[in-house]
Amino acid sequence: MNTRPYTIPGRLADVLALIQVLALDPDTRRSKGNITKELQGPPTSATDWFELAKNHREFFRVNPETEHGLSLVARYVLPHNDGDKRPQLPTDFTSQSGKCG
Repeated sequence: MNTRPYTIPGRLADVLALIQVLALDPDTRRSKGNITKELQGPPTSATDWFELAKNHREFFRVNPETEHGLSLVARYVLPHNDGDKRPQLPTDFTSQSGKCG
């Protein structure tokens, strides 16, 4: 694993794109095929979205044991209903990065 993953060209843009989809989409978890379709192709800084997410555990959960194994950590701290559905994050969540309390 690269000790400075954000220095990889295109990495920050890829991470932000993945955060937006996983934060704002009604589906909490995604499959490889679904996330690639949603983002209209693979990331520019990794071979696929799951690989990118594995390198950024500060934001993403990756479970290779299940088809829909990609999710956003932040959604798992929210309350969920009986069907294990978690609410979408508010749209300002993705615009607040870098701001402190």
